[in-house]
Amino acid sequence: MMHRSARVGCACDPVVSEPVVKQPLAKQPLAKQQLAKQPLAKQPLAKQQHAKQQGLALLAVLFALTLLMLLALPFAISMSVGADAAMRDVEQTSTEQTSASVRELLLADVALSHASVDPDPDFDGLDEWPRGVELPAAF
Repeated sequence: MMHRSARVGCACDPVVSEPVVKQPLAKQPLAKQQLAKQPLAKQPLAKQQHAKQQGLALLAVLFALTLLMLLALPFAISMSVGADAAMRDVEQTSTEQTSASVRELLLADVALSHASVDPDPDFDGLDEWPRGVELPAAF
């Protein structure tokens, strides 16, 4: 019996070529792994350039991150110092306003001892003087 590809056939016969020998799929990644394990000098030129570009990109990213860290540190320190200064300003303003309010309350109490308001303007006893500052309900 003759092999099909060896005989001369007619136009209606399907064309059959020699079988292509393919490597099993499991062996293809092994070849790539072996290529990757080779020293850089023995790899093809395209692989060498790709590896160098990857290394250069990694260095560029590390350099950019270092610059960002160097800029972020002084910024964080200045923000913390600025926050402290702002808090001191707020506390100082609050203290000044509170002391001015207390002064106004004390002056208002003293004004109540005026002759036009006080029934005995020539004499003030302890009962007419407040024992402390009496803050309004709004405070």
